[in-house]
Amino acid sequence: MGSKTTAAPPAQMQDFSGYVHPEPVPPPRSARADTEPSRLGERHCLICGNVAWVLNNHVRVRGRGYVLTNTPSCGPESTRGPEVALFDAARRYEDLSPSGIEGAPALAVEVLSCNERIGKLTRRVNQFLQAGVQAVWVIDPEARDVTVYHQGREPQVVEDGQELTDDKVPAEFRCKVADFFFLPGT
Repeated sequence: MGSKTTAAPPAQMQDFSGYVHPEPVPPPRSARADTEPSRLGERHCLICGNVAWVLNNHVRVRGRGYVLTNTPSCGPESTRGPEVALFDAARRYEDLSPSGIEGAPALAVEVLSCNERIGKLTRRVNQFLQAGVQAVWVIDPEARDVTVYHQGREPQVVEDGQELTDDKVPAEFRCKVADFFFLPGT
């Protein structure tokens, strides 16, 4: 007796496990309203994972710091924390808060969503910097570049094929921008 698989109706989304989500497939990018919440695709999630992996390797080699993903908040004015955050502190696992974030990270990383608006993004970057974050990276999956923000400096764009260095990230961090877009076998 074989299992029968049914296809999802075209107006619904089916995830990799076969679950059919009750909400409709999002409209094309040009038809989205400014207030629609971000929808994360595979590219977005891959980049977040790669950034966390690269930064985690950095802190492990360095022997200090830690990396968090999907952080709930960063400062009193922020409604949502960065997608990836690097903290420059020596802490034990037992000392990490089970219910929130303590202090501002040294680095906040955001990955642009396909419907992200520049005004909203600029406010978020400014909120992070005002909360004490030393550096903010905004990664654009379509352009394959990283815009680096620091308090009191002009933003710097680092493109795919270039090396990203940041003197505000502990221990003079450096990596290839392409590392954030890496997919094995390609």
